[in-house]
Order: sequence, then structure tokens, then C-alpha cells
Amino acid sequence: MHHLYLRRKQNESIIEIEFLFEDHTLSPANQIVTRLFRQMLLAVESKLTTLEVEYVDVLLAKQMGIGRSTELLQRLGATKDNIRENRKENVVLSRSFRAPLSGEALQYFKRIQDLEELSAFSFWALEEKKVEVYFARRISAFFTSLEEAKFLQLLEEDRIRYKIV
Repeated sequence: MHHLYLRRKQNESIIEIEFLFEDHTLSPANQIVTRLFRQMLLAVESKLTTLEVEYVDVLLAKQMGIGRSTELLQRLGATKDNIRENRKENVVLSRSFRAPLSGEALQYFKRIQDLEELSAFSFWALEEKKVEVYFARRISAFFTSLEEAKFLQLLEEDRIRYKIV
């Protein structure tokens, strides 16, 4: 097995650990990638309060079917009142919503098998972004030094081979 290359940046007390898909030949459905994402979530799980999701409804419906995709979005906290349309002129490019993070939504993401099911999503601790999956481009986590240590320990325990660059 090859190593996952994780980019590390530090800005004052916040440490960003970033996985870029362009650095690897792995898909968003690869088990190692989903395990990496899960460990990021677990490192900050106790602080998470909010979920933000962006999706392309046509792609989601094509992938899952209309009924299943509607059910998923509702389980994650989407309502008619909190969905925003992201438009360019008169064309809806995507939709997004922000909702309190429920236990059911957190469990869904802990078990997710393909990070591309939803276009982009992020987890917040109040107004501080903690974990983000941005399309099939990158996975980022924003840690304190203690959270980073916990994350690296979780990677070791899960036997995920990585290199910090």
C-alpha cells in the first residue's frame, strides 16, 4: 500500500491538514480515503455543531434516484426554509443548506462509502470550520494542536499509512 500524502499548513493556532485528490490516483469511493475522512471527523466529533451541504440536485437524483436523494437530504437537515439556490444568471448551478448537526447525520457521514455522493460538505464547531470535503478535489481538516495529535493517533490505530508534506 502507498502512503497518503497530507499537506500541513499552520496559521497561528489553527493547523490545516489537507488531502488533495490530484496527489493520488484514489477515487472518493476508495476505502482508504473514506477512512481518512472518518478519522478527521472522529478527531473533532465532540465539538461539531453544524453541517453545511452543497449538492447538484440533478446529479444526486441521477446517482440515487429522486426518492432516496430527497430522503437523504431531509435526514441531513435540509428543509424548504434553509435551502439556498446558487445561481449564475438564471441557471441554478447547485443548492446548499446549513443545519444543526444531528446524531443521525453524523452517523451517515461516519459510514459514508463514497465522498462524491454529495458535491461538497463541511462540519462546523459554532462558526469555525473543522472538516470539509470539497467536490472530488480535496478533504481538509482544521485542528488545534491537541486535535491534530488525536487525528494522527487515530490514523496510526487504523493503520493508515501517511506522510506529512
